[in-house]
Amino acid sequence: MKNIPFNRFYPHLVSVILFILVSYVYFSPLIEGREIQQGDKTTYLGMSKEVRDFREETGEEALWTNSMFGGMPAYLISVQYKNNLVRYVDRVLKFMSRPADQLFICLLGLYCVTYFWSKALA
Repeated sequence: MKNIPFNRFYPHLVSVILFILVSYVYFSPLIEGREIQQGDKTTYLGMSKEVRDFREETGEEALWTNSMFGGMPAYLISVQYKNNLVRYVDRVLKFMSRPADQLFICLLGLYCVTYFWSKALA
């Protein structure tokens, strides 16, 4: 197996590190532990309280809630499916704080697309 020179990967490594720095500089309040008050997130916590309490007490998922609109299906609010494989992907991608990791993933995706696109056109 050939030795792959480090110089070949150096620009890509620098780009990834730069993307991480840009993400944290742009969302610098995250480093201080601050976050934006989000009304929809606060409302969700109130709406899903009955479902979350039932999950903690019984370990099962409630499929109906009486706390909203006189009753509605709980899958519209907060149901955790055991066979949901996307949650594992989300855990891997969530290695930074929430808005910063999304910006990093977008920057990395743009970098990969432009890199491979330029290779395809060359």
